[in-house]
Amino acid sequence: MTLHLHAGFPKTATTSIQRLFEKHNAALRAQGLCYPLIDGDFKQRYLKEFDHSQFQTADKQAALDKKMADLTHAIEAAGCDDAVLSCEELMSFTTALHRRPNLERLRDALRAIDPDIHLVIYVRNPVDFFLSIAQERVKRSGQLFDPAGFSPNFAAKIALFEEIFETRATVREMNREKLEGGDIVADFLKACGLDRIDISGWEPVSANESLPAEVLFVLEMSRQPLTAGAPVPNVPPKQAEFFWRRIRDLAQQHQIGTKPLLYRNIRDQVLESSAQDIEAMQTRYGITFASGKCAEADGPDETVPTLSKVERLMAVDREIAMGLWAAATQGLARQFLSERERRKAAAS
Repeated sequence: MTLHLHAGFPKTATTSIQRLFEKHNAALRAQGLCYPLIDGDFKQRYLKEFDHSQFQTADKQAALDKKMADLTHAIEAAGCDDAVLSCEELMSFTTALHRRPNLERLRDALRAIDPDIHLVIYVRNPVDFFLSIAQERVKRSGQLFDPAGFSPNFAAKIALFEEIFETRATVREMNREKLEGGDIVADFLKACGLDRIDISGWEPVSANESLPAEVLFVLEMSRQPLTAGAPVPNVPPKQAEFFWRRIRDLAQQHQIGTKPLLYRNIRDQVLESSAQDIEAMQTRYGITFASGKCAEADGPDETVPTLSKVERLMAVDREIAMGLWAAATQGLARQFLSERERRKAAAS
């Protein structure tokens, strides 16, 4: 058997692959491909726990051991020629530690299942990658990266995995124009040498859609402290998830849906800071990135006042953004008052 480890990177349509593999799990298994769903986790997030193993409590380690035992049993019970494990968090830009002992423990745990491990990794144009990561950061924490100091370090991270797993990775670029048939699943199966798998009739899924610049403006504004110099408010993940989805839905209701574009000078800063990585990807893996799409204009300089850091990265229609901000705050105020009245009525 061959164990195909799909190790990221994030923002390369990984979720689309994972959701379709979950949906068509039985059909895949009938064709000799096992995609194990341990406790229904189609993203196989438990694999990322190896990267934080030095912080594991006894209870967490026991839970991880149980997951791996269940994984081993599921793969053995399936009796397939191939198995796929897909966990983009192994290459998370913001949370992965990439410490050698951690990855060696992951390697050894997977080799205990089967020593034949094939690494499959997708990368993305650094400009598009920066924009996608920036959106995720604004959605979750309101923080932004400095484009002049940004580099995805694709080549170095891939090289570390190759060294530890003692194999050469199959590296592909997530670019619709370069994918097999323009389809990420077909391309992934080809990268794994699994062309025999019939996916005809599968309807594609779309995940992690891009948010308009005006939505990002509102989300970043909502995280600004009330007084200058105060720390950025810490918002629990569930509240952050609720809020960004609410703003996105409001934007859709008002037909605000233009995809954001980085200013030209911001695009150039990302390309410059990523130059060494771009060269390494071309030299080692033959992947040549395009310059990346951008707005025709440069962004404002530091002398121009802005309300949000987002306005320094991409063009924002401030009138639309402020209207969206007003609609969001009014809606939340109405919801708060309605909930207060409901509680009063329930208490009386």
